[in-house]
Amino acid sequence: MHRKMSLLFVVTLVLSACMGGSGALPSPEPFDPAGVWDVTIMIEGLQVDGVLSVRGLEGGGLTGNIDTEMGAATITEVVLDGHTMTFLVPDVGATMELHFTGDEFMGGMSGYRGEGSISGIRRSPGEHPGR
Repeated sequence: MHRKMSLLFVVTLVLSACMGGSGALPSPEPFDPAGVWDVTIMIEGLQVDGVLSVRGLEGGGLTGNIDTEMGAATITEVVLDGHTMTFLVPDVGATMELHFTGDEFMGGMSGYRGEGSISGIRRSPGEHPGR
């Protein structure tokens, strides 16, 4: 009986040491969508390719622009909630919602031209045209 208790004590000590004492896992780093993303937009049966650039604002928040074969526009009212980012593209009356998984995203959009989908792949974190 004493031997079983000693073994149980040793196993408990080893497990406690492996868990770092508190048993709590470290918090994951917050997702940062800043960078340059190659995008494909599908709307009304048409494929429109372009580039989405996202950058942080001094003091917090995000801004950026989207440049497609049909023109360029600023994105506004950017909200990041976990791995989901929503924003407006006022120049074309569109709202977009992107769901990020690593260096890719899928999402949807709605606006003056109807509803569509958008997908993208990150070129590189922090890369911005013109810098």
